[in-house]
Amino acid sequence: MTDWLLAHRWRVILAVTAVLATMIAGLAQLRFDTHYRAYFDADHPYLLSHDAVNEIYTPQDGVLFLLAPQQGDVFAPEVASQLVRFTEQAWTLPFSIRVDSLSNYQHTRADGDALTVEELISEYAVQDSALLEEARKIALAEPELVGKLVSERGDVAAVLVSFQMPGESFRENIDVALAARQMADQFRAENPDTQIYLSGMMMGNYAGIEVLLDDNRTLVPLMWIVIIVLLVLLFRSFSATFITLLTILLSTLAALGLCGWFGTPIAGPSSSAPIIIMTIAVADCVHILVSYFHACDQGMEKRAAIRESLRVNLAPVFLTSLTTAIGFLTLNFSDVPPFRVLGNTAAAGVGIAFLLSVVLLPVLMWTFPLASHRRDIESAGLMMPVGEHILRYRRSYFFLVGLAALALTLLAPLNEVNDQFVKYYDESREFRYSTDFADRHLSSVYDISYHLKSRDESGVFSYEYLQAVQDFEVWLLAQPEVINVQSLVGTFRRLNRSMHGDDPAWYRIPNDQQLAAQYFMLYEMSLPFGLSATNQVSFDKMASRIQITIREQTTMAMLDLEKKYSAWLKSNAPEIEAQPSSVMLMFSHIGVENARSMIVGTIFALILMSLIIGVALRSVRMGLISLAANVLPAGMAFGVWALLYGQVGLSVAVAIGMTLGIVVDNTVHLLSKFQLALQERHAKPGEALLYSFSHVGVAVLICNCVLIAGFLILAQSDFKLNSDLGMFTSLTFALALIVDFLLLPWLLLRFMQPRGRPVVEASN
Repeated sequence: MTDWLLAHRWRVILAVTAVLATMIAGLAQLRFDTHYRAYFDADHPYLLSHDAVNEIYTPQDGVLFLLAPQQGDVFAPEVASQLVRFTEQAWTLPFSIRVDSLSNYQHTRADGDALTVEELISEYAVQDSALLEEARKIALAEPELVGKLVSERGDVAAVLVSFQMPGESFRENIDVALAARQMADQFRAENPDTQIYLSGMMMGNYAGIEVLLDDNRTLVPLMWIVIIVLLVLLFRSFSATFITLLTILLSTLAALGLCGWFGTPIAGPSSSAPIIIMTIAVADCVHILVSYFHACDQGMEKRAAIRESLRVNLAPVFLTSLTTAIGFLTLNFSDVPPFRVLGNTAAAGVGIAFLLSVVLLPVLMWTFPLASHRRDIESAGLMMPVGEHILRYRRSYFFLVGLAALALTLLAPLNEVNDQFVKYYDESREFRYSTDFADRHLSSVYDISYHLKSRDESGVFSYEYLQAVQDFEVWLLAQPEVINVQSLVGTFRRLNRSMHGDDPAWYRIPNDQQLAAQYFMLYEMSLPFGLSATNQVSFDKMASRIQITIREQTTMAMLDLEKKYSAWLKSNAPEIEAQPSSVMLMFSHIGVENARSMIVGTIFALILMSLIIGVALRSVRMGLISLAANVLPAGMAFGVWALLYGQVGLSVAVAIGMTLGIVVDNTVHLLSKFQLALQERHAKPGEALLYSFSHVGVAVLICNCVLIAGFLILAQSDFKLNSDLGMFTSLTFALALIVDFLLLPWLLLRFMQPRGRPVVEASN
């Protein structure tokens, strides 16, 4: 095959160029999706529940503006005036359908025998200190406002804007976020004494786009620099470095182009695909080129050296590419679509890199002026003393590494599953620090809503229904994690009080269904445009929504709260059909489900890879040895992770299957050269081990350095899913080197040594 490729090199180059150009053209169709919905399948039950509730009531996804005056009083005339103007301006944001703030809060009061519904803080009120003081008393005494639109001390106020997107373009969220930021910037310029923060799920979605763009601007170029430096140090050859870089670039662009052609969007974790493909694609080229230079050093002319390099590397490179692709394809077990896209894209990149390495790379090696002798990269001079030392002290290293591996693996179960959407972003990001500020001073993006459906038409007006909702609200407010509860009963208590001359004794739910219906009709008719009651009550008046704002919770705590709240409703209000809805609850469920799915995927990949290696090397014992060497690094990494962090999220859960496929590369190359020395050179086990170290030791070391460096660069991302993925995989690769160099030799010499045949020490 090699001779045919070299004889028809220009035809090969043209054919490969045509195929690659077709693939790369798909980049024009590539699209991005950083909405939180991208993390869920369309038929995910909690997403369906969330969508169903949003169709009945005003959608909760919005932008939360937080105004924090330096003087610490949002009811001061100047600050109140700012709040009024800002609330009015918020209606100009694209796709806005509702704006809630202290300014336009609809306060009910008695006016003789009539019911008056008016804004709590109007333009007229900001000019009257007495009216502002009255507004302060009303606001800070109203449970529905404190912790939602105003802080307990009255030093922070919120403006919450809700949106209804047409869903015609992915730019809709971007347009909203940019408009909100522009409005905030204008407010800062005009009111330097009042700080303003932007939070809410719309800003969270946009934060994903910002991180993706920033990573591509900074991390990808940094990755190129690292790869170039390592290749120059290894090859000391411009031509060898250039053709390797060209192969990496084409593999990466082609894989991303296929994403475009298949219409799979880049979202969150899948944005790390370019760095991962670049990192993985280096290995094939390095092994082939290092073997080429070895052959040249042994006196072979260029064509023969290329032929020999492909002969000894075709099988192991194919095997490592196959196992690496399998590792990435295990991400299809994930419950999170972006991880499945990452797995498929990276697997495609690995496959393309393999084909280019065995088809295009030899042609480029023949075409470019590669030096015939490069003894400065000969691995024997570097790795032979290392191999001799390891061989001499193999038992000591085996027991030392084995005990460390056992201890660390036993620590792995201490990790707790935790996925918090807010903490996906670095603290330096506007969305993160604004949300943290909101959680400390006012509200929180952590909430659970319940769609509470009665059995009867207009059932929300019945005393039994309102009493059950009120009991639930009272119970919730007694829970330590609850910040604020908003429900229909609060509106009815205010209406009942106002309809009885604002007598505090009547601050209770009406006990007559017809009277409650009349109150609510009067209230609805008095509401201004854009502030309908659909944020609380369904159109058919059979159901209402109770919104529970809670303090920041971990994944398992969120699931426990859902169980606790649902259990109370089932026990105390069995006649009400309750349906939960919460973005944070959705992420909690997907985190646990994903961890369980990836355990199954990893076991499947592990068995499949071991079988493939055993069959390819025609040795059951080698398959079992590779199994041990490939599993231990991941177990050790989880142990170290438990000591350092103690929590695993979506990215760490999928990393084990992905790293497993890459870690196999080391053992495949070491085992294949070990077997080659046994079979072709009739070497004794010790000699075969030294042969393996001397011929692929440097290549394995360099490839792992590239892997570790590449994923450490990914760990610098401000997006936690990518940074955790980078950190965990880097840790795994570092531990894999230790296992392969210090523990694998003892296993090979212990189980691959023929009976009665002594191990030849290094000196022999």
